[in-house]
Amino acid sequence: MFRRGLAVFFAVLLGLSLGFAPSFAATELALDDGTMEAYSNDGLGNPYLALNYFLIEAADFPVKLTGVRLMFPQANNLDTDDTFDIYVYEDKDHDGNPVTGYEGPVASLKGIHPQFAYGQRWSSYSLTQPVTFEGPGAIMIGVVNRSHPVNVGEDTGDWKGYSYQGIYNPPGAGDPPAIPADKFWLVLDDKVTNSGNWMIRGVIGEGVSGSSGGCSAFFLTPMFLLLLAPLGLLLKKSR
Repeated sequence: MFRRGLAVFFAVLLGLSLGFAPSFAATELALDDGTMEAYSNDGLGNPYLALNYFLIEAADFPVKLTGVRLMFPQANNLDTDDTFDIYVYEDKDHDGNPVTGYEGPVASLKGIHPQFAYGQRWSSYSLTQPVTFEGPGAIMIGVVNRSHPVNVGEDTGDWKGYSYQGIYNPPGAGDPPAIPADKFWLVLDDKVTNSGNWMIRGVIGEGVSGSSGGCSAFFLTPMFLLLLAPLGLLLKKSR
């Protein structure tokens, strides 16, 4: 009985003496299946807008957007020197149409460069300030290549009908780009050459550096080390 009580007592102290670094597994807003099959340009050599529209269920709000992930193709000399701008919008009426009811951009990242440009690895970017969406609504993330007519890659495996391409008259997409575009406003469905989904994802939630999968890392505190000596004496005495 004494040993059992002793074990419980030290289990409590052990829990207090262990430092826990909690982390939260980030989730993603995504339309693509993870594999890039295509890329495109506006046919005019001008910067254009590639935009994904993410419908959010009412029960999932509030949503905290902390970053953006992009997959860039190896195409027509697109490389890590290219300069991209990222724009985040909110669609208040969440009717599936990005042209009506949108606000913003509510956040943007200017002058980013591809970390990888060969269509197999994601480039990840943290927003300067995370944006919390209270809902109801939809989140829209758009990308413009400011130095090259090719934008992000495309998944053509299973088009969802929520990826849009804004093509503008010269000199191309403005800052911020107008929605809809002044020349063509296209949804990447089965009526266009490359139906599919832009490789644009939103990162929801936040994690602790060095952790993965939401696991908690633990470390020993000085209190725990001090407990080791009396624990050994008490166990010896209880025999």
